[in-house]
Amino acid sequence: MEENKEKEKPKRPLRVLVVDDQENIIKLLKRILEQVGIKDVLEAYDGATGIKVFRSHRPDLVITDYLMPEKDGIELLKFVKKIRPKIPVIMFTGFIDKLEAKLEIEKIKPDFILNKANIKIPLFIDVFQECFPDRTFIIE
Repeated sequence: MEENKEKEKPKRPLRVLVVDDQENIIKLLKRILEQVGIKDVLEAYDGATGIKVFRSHRPDLVITDYLMPEKDGIELLKFVKKIRPKIPVIMFTGFIDKLEAKLEIEKIKPDFILNKANIKIPLFIDVFQECFPDRTFIIE
């Protein structure tokens, strides 16, 4: 008797939105994402544009800076969690203490907070793995 084996559907490539007002940080994050196999990377240089891109392109993950012009990362975080609460949001900042104090006041939490001073690919791989446990991330 033959077993019916269900074929596993191929997973759609992940789409990531990176929001930061510093072009060099966006380039760095894109390079890290590409090195771990994530090629579909959207960019925005402020929170207001990040909201527009999020609405129109429906990313699977958002990586955002905290302090930016227009709308800051917390406003973007609130918008994302209101519209699609299960989407992981990583806040990537050099102002961890200031961010944590503001998050406490706002009563909202991102899924992860990473320090811009600690940019290490293995750390990003660990975070991505936690966000998407059904996927494997390796340095290509």
